[in-house]
Amino acid sequence: MFPEFEELRFRNYKSFEDFSSISKLKNINVFIGRNNCGKSSCIDVLQSLVDKDTNIGYNNVEINYKITNEDYDLMLCNSRYKGSAMKPYKESFVKKIIKLTQWSTSSGESFRTVYDFNLNDEKFISNDFDVSMIIQNFNQKLINTTFYRLNAERDIVPEKEEKNIFLSKSGSGATNLINRILNCADSNESIIRVDLLKALNKIMSPDSEFTDITIQKYSNEKWEIFLYEKDNRFPLSKMGSGLKTIILVLLNLIVMPCVIGNTTINKIANYENIVFAFEELENNLHPALQRRLFEYIYRFSIEHDTTILLTTHSHVAINMFAGKKEARLYHVIKENGKSSIHNVEDYITKCEILNDLDVRASDIFQSNGIIWVEGPSDKVYIKRWLELWGNNELVEGVDYQFLYYGGRILSHFTAEPESKDDNLIKILSTNRNSAIVIDSDICGKKKDINITKERIKNEFEAVKMLCWITAGKEIENYVSYQAINAAFNDKLSIQCGINEKFPDYIKQVIGNSVFNKVDFSHKVIDYINDENSKDILDLKQRIIDLSDTIQKWNKK
Repeated sequence: MFPEFEELRFRNYKSFEDFSSISKLKNINVFIGRNNCGKSSCIDVLQSLVDKDTNIGYNNVEINYKITNEDYDLMLCNSRYKGSAMKPYKESFVKKIIKLTQWSTSSGESFRTVYDFNLNDEKFISNDFDVSMIIQNFNQKLINTTFYRLNAERDIVPEKEEKNIFLSKSGSGATNLINRILNCADSNESIIRVDLLKALNKIMSPDSEFTDITIQKYSNEKWEIFLYEKDNRFPLSKMGSGLKTIILVLLNLIVMPCVIGNTTINKIANYENIVFAFEELENNLHPALQRRLFEYIYRFSIEHDTTILLTTHSHVAINMFAGKKEARLYHVIKENGKSSIHNVEDYITKCEILNDLDVRASDIFQSNGIIWVEGPSDKVYIKRWLELWGNNELVEGVDYQFLYYGGRILSHFTAEPESKDDNLIKILSTNRNSAIVIDSDICGKKKDINITKERIKNEFEAVKMLCWITAGKEIENYVSYQAINAAFNDKLSIQCGINEKFPDYIKQVIGNSVFNKVDFSHKVIDYINDENSKDILDLKQRIIDLSDTIQKWNKK
């Protein structure tokens, strides 16, 4: 991971005249904005911290650094305060902020501190504690960090053989890198033929599936990469730039961390001190392929606990990462020649980005498939059940999306392709791959679903799309009483009846409180598991059917 800081502020670099702020980095950090707004400059600033060849000007970067327990112990060792006398101060001292300012030394770029501890009345500590060890450790972490970068303008071309191993920001060196691994006895070729090829197929599927990757020399002494798809062989230089982009990303992620020096390839990579930066990966990639690439990158960053920086003007990236726990989004704006950065933390800011990028609502057409549900709580439950009994590789935002039809508004929808009623919302015009989940609302003397639901059911079945009408009155009737007991520390003894009104059933748990479907779903979701839910009505089979449907949409 990138050396941790609470906030980085920078100014006087290209179009960033005033201080702009980058908050604490996560695994994935996405800088979004129009062309030439300053996204690449943000990457430059972060790269300048760890790469002495990237200089944005001294005294233009400030870092707010939060003191840790380890830092406190270091300071204590070098202060005139020793032993237990300082224990009462530790709790108030740890996690305070010190300000580090970039400056120049004879050995290169580093940081020094302004004694700004923000310790209220404990000023004597700032005068008597030696913080040089903190700064030294922080600078050492920066020095030990390796930065790999891939620019927006990139390509893989035939190359002459070179002894040294490198991969530039533009992609040069890629052919020679693969040649070195596949044709030198001291390199483990499985890094390319197994690891890289497996990752490539994971991203490319179902569009393509490559069976091998080789390299051969032309008469002009240049080497060319070839990909095999069954019995067909294709030179990479003749294939699309989108495929080359994916290969360059994988060479950075999988291969370059295995390079030792500039001539040796090691099978085992160490990601502890590595940062990756990829610019505008969406160029020449179809939205579906973008989603699969971004999802692979996100999972890779979590699995290897590494920091990845992305620049993009793609709405697909926004939708992919906006809801991810370990992702942070920044909106880079340029107005009147001056750039600024805004953290994306709410719905309004996200909408402002879409407006800035001129993204239209119709872009939802590019989703692989839509699951229509009545409201947000349905989505919460279905995602959890898909985790239990569906294909665990299915990912929201990549393989499917949820849309809400809002209960009684269902009467204004139709799944009939040739409907002549212009007053009805045509589901298939939103996406040809659709499934719908509907509460039966059967209870009391009512024995059948209403006319609207019967019509929608028939229309979906006529075009061979999945329509799931709940066996119970509503989707909450599938929630196990054991999960409710675990979430609310209660003692329910029976499952909600098949046609029982759930708000009445749950009163004994929540008392006179108003039953909020969404809040309730979030409280109980972590306690729903296979053991307490697998035998409830038709739930498990319906989820398996839904999972199978999504896989057909994606041909997985």
